[in-house]
Amino acid sequence: MPVATERMGMVERLGYLLPWLGLAPAMRRWGSITMGELCSRFRNAALREGLRSLFGGEDSTGDMPSIALLMMLAFMHKRSCGYPIGGSLEFARAIERRYLSLGGAIRYNTRVDEILVEQEAAVGLLCGSEQHRCQEVISCADGHATLFDMLGGRYLSQAQREAYASYPIFPSLIYVSLGIGRDLSALPHMSVFPLEKPIVLEDGAVTLDQMSVRLFSFDPTTAPAGKTAAIVMIESRGIEYWKNLRESTPGKYRAEKWRVGELVIDALEAEYGDVRSHVEVADVATPATWQRYTGNWKGSYEGFLPTCKTMGKNLEFTVPGLSNFHMHGQWVAIGGGLPPAASNGRTVTKMLCKRYGRKFHTLP
Repeated sequence: MPVATERMGMVERLGYLLPWLGLAPAMRRWGSITMGELCSRFRNAALREGLRSLFGGEDSTGDMPSIALLMMLAFMHKRSCGYPIGGSLEFARAIERRYLSLGGAIRYNTRVDEILVEQEAAVGLLCGSEQHRCQEVISCADGHATLFDMLGGRYLSQAQREAYASYPIFPSLIYVSLGIGRDLSALPHMSVFPLEKPIVLEDGAVTLDQMSVRLFSFDPTTAPAGKTAAIVMIESRGIEYWKNLRESTPGKYRAEKWRVGELVIDALEAEYGDVRSHVEVADVATPATWQRYTGNWKGSYEGFLPTCKTMGKNLEFTVPGLSNFHMHGQWVAIGGGLPPAASNGRTVTKMLCKRYGRKFHTLP
């Protein structure tokens, strides 16, 4: 779907929109079938689990509409999506460089405690003891933290209340990162394999019968030549377990993180062989880590989980009763992710241009 619709003429817009009329029945059909239902139709267990693993597993795919799978495969077929060399860090730094080159300023290591409001208008931010006054406040931070903490829950639409009260969200992750002193480029970039012995975590709340691993051999920036960066992501909804463990018994928290890392290395050793002796770096992030670093509600990695009932029900960019304030990002778009966050940022910019009588245009 095109983003820069303001550059399209009437004929071009009609040429884009008309084919969608013929696709409407198919969109309705596949939008009403969940991924869980679709996957259950496959007799081949490997194909069934392979499709589920594309979206993170059973927890994430249960009520997700199958149209999400078709869209993802279509994007890949049209080569309109891919992996940025350098990973997420270089992706973010490219945005940072562009923003700074346009005269923007960034203050790092500074949490926003409160959005300052005067006479029902957002007028700035409170960061610790420092106030930063501004003409407009735009939040692309965690939606729950923005609405319920920074604004104290005072400004909420009915749709926003309903979403945060009842919409399912993506889980958090136990995220194991490894630096392996071996060239594993002959192996698939992503593999899902059964475990010889189930791994039990979070006092029995999580049981793994299989493991998914990603090898970044295709990105030369992630590890020196002859070595491999790898990650294992384990879905978790145990944010309270990990937070309580970290706060009440930090020693046990660190020991459990170490145990998780060892179990993952053992599993990779059993599957691939000759891995353990080559592990040079190991780091384990828990749901508590995710929340501490990102501020994301319940440590969720991608906002609201789309279902057949919620997909397409995007939330407002504004809140009732408060002027000079907008929000966007993955908590406004049901399903989250970077593409809608970028598109929503563009939409908010257009809204501000219209409000201040400025012509919207993009710079080369």
